[in-house]
Amino acid sequence: MRADHRVRIHTDDDHERVTHRVDELANAAPGSREEAELMALLDALERWDAHRDDWSGWF
Repeated sequence: MRADHRVRIHTDDDHERVTHRVDELANAAPGSREEAELMALLDALERWDAHRDDWSGWF
């Protein structure tokens, strides 16, 4: 199940908050709203990491 909305991480502080929330939702029940939120957060973290890797490759 995927969330209907996308989470976007814009700053390091956002990243920290999302990481903390992922830890809170780690044991979300399958099919629950919490699991959908967790999947959206993990997707955002993946996009952030990919963006940071691409950006750091310029140096």
